[in-house]
Amino acid sequence: MTPFSGAGYFRGGGGYSYIPPYRPPIPPAPPGMPPIPPIPPGGAYGDWRDVAYTNTLRKLYLSMMHDEFMDKVQRHYMRKRVKWIVALTLVLITSFALKLTPLGSLSSQTFGLVNEQRVDYAILHNTRRYQIRDYPRAVVAQVCGLSDKDAFQRLARYSGYRTILPAHNRGRVRLKRTVPIVNSRSLVTVPDDSPWTIFGQSQESQDLTLTECMQWILPGNTSLYDAPKPYDRRVQLVWLTRRQLAVSRWFKGRVNYTTSEEKAYVFFDRLEKDGFKVDRTQWQLFRYNDAITIPRYRRNEIAVPVLNAYSVLGL
Repeated sequence: MTPFSGAGYFRGGGGYSYIPPYRPPIPPAPPGMPPIPPIPPGGAYGDWRDVAYTNTLRKLYLSMMHDEFMDKVQRHYMRKRVKWIVALTLVLITSFALKLTPLGSLSSQTFGLVNEQRVDYAILHNTRRYQIRDYPRAVVAQVCGLSDKDAFQRLARYSGYRTILPAHNRGRVRLKRTVPIVNSRSLVTVPDDSPWTIFGQSQESQDLTLTECMQWILPGNTSLYDAPKPYDRRVQLVWLTRRQLAVSRWFKGRVNYTTSEEKAYVFFDRLEKDGFKVDRTQWQLFRYNDAITIPRYRRNEIAVPVLNAYSVLGL
């Protein structure tokens, strides 16, 4: 056998015999491909060229198999790449949304835990039923004459609270929300939706009406001069002086200013029995939780101005 072809003539016992070259079996072509032409019986040439022909067919077959395999690999990784792109996009959107509403904050608020900044006050007198608190001066943003939902949305839009849009105030300043949110009735001028009033200040003198208002107390030692001016003329900035409030023990449930009136008048009677003189027309409802909080985990308080707190307490 020659070293080139693996075939040749060999001398045996009865003379010379011819051994054909080795031809490995050709596997079937993959589906969708033309069949590989077989080698003629006995070899095409009967020498080393048969082996070369066989190797060429084998390489051709392996090349086609490799191309098909690479196509499958590319399609597979393309699908995975698309999945990763979609997943990354969802992660980015979710992370951006969680910056506005952190997951821990969202879950804690569902069960009544308060993460927002609380308004500062000093406790002058403490009992099991109520507290007498001293609140410092503050600036509030208030909306009057609207439902709780509409008023909350306008105040949230003004302060940039949990929205991807910029804050709707001059300077686009985002303000941290403080708690509690205050609901009260006040003699105010309720502006209409005319576009001729800017920064929440009316250009015309209107009649004062007793209207329910929702107030957000601005954080820190904000003054009327420093507070961002609202573009929404329904949002008004109001200066609150130092005040002494009697605040009831907190109670749970989903309430509003109207449904809590009965509790308020019972609370006023208790204060008057203890010698405090209160202004029943200026009482307030304090609410500490968001709308997503389960009612049984909500915290609500009733507050009313006390006119003789220092004299009764001897301070």
